[in-house]
Amino acid sequence: MLELIETLRAHWLAEKIPIGPGATDAEITEFEDRYSVRLPPEIKLYFVTLGGMSDWHLDKRNFTFFPLRMVQSLSDFSGVPEGRPLPVNVDHPDKQFVIVDFLISSHIYLTRLSPGGGCFPVTLYTEESNTEVAPSFAAFLHLYLTNPDALF
Repeated sequence: MLELIETLRAHWLAEKIPIGPGATDAEITEFEDRYSVRLPPEIKLYFVTLGGMSDWHLDKRNFTFFPLRMVQSLSDFSGVPEGRPLPVNVDHPDKQFVIVDFLISSHIYLTRLSPGGGCFPVTLYTEESNTEVAPSFAAFLHLYLTNPDALF
């Protein structure tokens, strides 16, 4: 996973994407306590090591990888424009977390977090549908780097 994260860092730096600082232990603890969840090891390593993109910065394909301080449960997510419905078929929106955005909330990518810190799929949500795009966050990162069209 660390090699994948470093490949992602190099990719973003090549695109001149500003990268935020890694999350601190205190920030991770505050996030986990606020939502009563535990970050899976691969996601925790990602946030500690890389930290996401700086505020709403888009890559060349219009993806934004949120820093931990911007990650929210779907029920709290402020990126859904007022009046626009939440995506369909969302079980437990309070445990589904927006981690990646596409084209300023045109599409959002969620993963479920749990109190046990288990690893869950990453799902693409739109107003009309939801689709699992990767079985884990690591698999999502791999697709993003090697075949981003598969994320749609």
